[in-house]
Amino acid sequence: MFITEEIKMNNFPLYDRLNTELPQTELKDLSVKEKEQCVEKLKQLDQSGQELVYMLIKSSSEDGALVPYGGQMWKTDMRFNFNDFPTRLKHLINNFLALHTAVKRETSERTF
Repeated sequence: MFITEEIKMNNFPLYDRLNTELPQTELKDLSVKEKEQCVEKLKQLDQSGQELVYMLIKSSSEDGALVPYGGQMWKTDMRFNFNDFPTRLKHLINNFLALHTAVKRETSERTF
């Protein structure tokens, strides 16, 4: 899951769109079940989906780290603890996964 740093992280349109769709008030954390479902969906993402999630994570971070929120670099990818993310980012990822899954399902239905 590697993407060049050429895109200015705070100008990622998908992040901006998902962020504006969330209420601007403080959000309640996802339930344990919702977190577990997110983690399972994240494990099943294709390469492009993984890259988009990384961009959401990176766009949410203000510290400029290559692997923010205590994530770890592995040989071929990065690993994160979902519980270490801010509540707003968890909601962004949850909404992205719903959107990404719907688009993938629609695309596969059209090809058959």
